[in-house]
Amino acid sequence: MNKAIAAVACVLVSVVCPWALAAPPTFSLTELRSAPGTSDCEPRALGRGGVVGFCAARGAAFPTFATVWSGGRTIRLETTLASSRAFAMNYSGMIVGMTAQAAEQFHPVMWLSATQGSRSLPVLSSYGVAFAVNAGGEIVGSATVADGTHAVLWKNRVIRDLGTLGGSVSEAYGINDSGIIVGYSQVEKGSCGARCTGRHAVFWTRGGPPTALAGLTGDPQFQYTSTANAINGAGTIVGEAQTSTGQSHAVSWTGGQVTDLATLGGDTSNALAINSLGHIVGSASDSKRSVAALWENGTLWDLNKLLTPANAQVYLTEGRAINDSDQIVALGFSPGRDDSRHVYLLQPIS
Repeated sequence: MNKAIAAVACVLVSVVCPWALAAPPTFSLTELRSAPGTSDCEPRALGRGGVVGFCAARGAAFPTFATVWSGGRTIRLETTLASSRAFAMNYSGMIVGMTAQAAEQFHPVMWLSATQGSRSLPVLSSYGVAFAVNAGGEIVGSATVADGTHAVLWKNRVIRDLGTLGGSVSEAYGINDSGIIVGYSQVEKGSCGARCTGRHAVFWTRGGPPTALAGLTGDPQFQYTSTANAINGAGTIVGEAQTSTGQSHAVSWTGGQVTDLATLGGDTSNALAINSLGHIVGSASDSKRSVAALWENGTLWDLNKLLTPANAQVYLTEGRAINDSDQIVALGFSPGRDDSRHVYLLQPIS
């Protein structure tokens, strides 16, 4: 089967294939350095004001420090507690995340800018985390309740419980400027099949309860695991879902229809972020390993193969975020240099 015929076959069965008919994009690469005394950084979002994430204290898993990379600088965000993480930034420069005095004791916070101290957000019970923020300053995340953890929305620093599909746990990971929220929810125990994990991708519209998104199996009883990670302004949602054989694949949902975004020949993939152009980043496995991935115009690319020759020594493991200029922030390693994870900013040059 030649590539043209193979590509048509992919369209007919509504999956994305790794055969390229268009010329591949090319990216230059810049490392975003960790602050002194830190290492193993994790980027989480890419906004107009830079990249946000967190870095670990060198040689330790706790504490971590919320970090912004902007204008060639690495900025450690100010907090009142020992540990912090930044998860998202909107185009106004507002940052959201969490602080903690001890491991697993998370408190949701916001920073109005990278130069201001953290401000606490209210919780439902004891703890919480803020995962995403839209242009209007609406923040979503999760907060503990008496019997579990629920997805929540903060608007004007007032918290609202978003509920679940009947289980005790839900979390909200993304919100677009129209206020559509995405994440996952557990279903009521015993309401699905024997292989059911109870974790199901959902979305919330303004004021509404969670609505389940279609899975790859078409099973209305939520037999397999799925999670919605992000949503763009057009309402396209991306995440992951299990296939009928138990493999976890990157997926997108448009108009309620789910599309398997496939892999690079391996068993797994995951879609973590999407921009206004519909370009998606995440990870996908080939026959040997998991690599940073880009889905663009119906084609799945290994980001490592799109770097300029000068950057060929870097191994990118995950694409974490992508903006509307197609800049990508990725997590990766520099083999032969050290064993730490490094943060890289990819700039499109073609």
